Amino acid sequence: MEIKASKIFLGVTKLTSNTAVQGNLGWLSCHAKQRLEVLRFFYKLENRRSWNFNVIKLFRNMSVEHLMQPGISKELFFKVIKSKLRILDEQLWFTKLWNDNSNVNGNKLRLYRRYKKDLQPEHYVTNAIPRHLRSNLCKFRCGTLPLSVETGRYTKPPIPLEERICPFCNNAVEDEIHFLINCDIYSDSRFNLFHRAKLSPLDH
Repeated sequence: MEIKASKIFLGVTKLTSNTAVQGNLGWLSCHAKQRLEVLRFFYKLENRRSWNFNVIKLFRNMSVEHLMQPGISKELFFKVIKSKLRILDEQLWFTKLWNDNSNVNGNKLRLYRRYKKDLQPEHYVTNAIPRHLRSNLCKFRCGTLPLSVETGRYTKPPIPLEERICPFCNNAVEDEIHFLINCDIYSDSRFNLFHRAKLSPLDH
């Protein structure tokens, strides 16, 4: 449900990779949040030894058994737990990001993973920008713009990656890099975009 709501917020389709959506938002996963709440409840118990064996096992699996000792402050307890969960979440997210096993033509996030290296919120997610701009930017980053590299996935049978040619140039695969940098039909828009980017205050 969280992923569905996240896709609505970002303005992308249901076909957008869950891994990319999680990467853009930089949120803890529902599974990690559930673990955090379990441990939060566990901390409130007066008699920790009477709690479920699975919680003890969870502590051991996370290598945080030292937090079960008396005298640990609440602030330190949750700071360490949340930090550990974020590390585990990021490791799992990174593994999914680079998993090409179930994709004949490779992971659709092959461009995304060239610039996305950590599970942190993106600036365009945390800044107040119009929804349609956030949607288009997220679709571009997640590889779900209606370019041939994406639409060719859903034909029957799927078009081989190297044959998903740009309908305007007819000499290159229409992927995100071609769309942004190389396709002649967008040259005017590209000039304006690059000119505005050059004048951006971020450069000063």
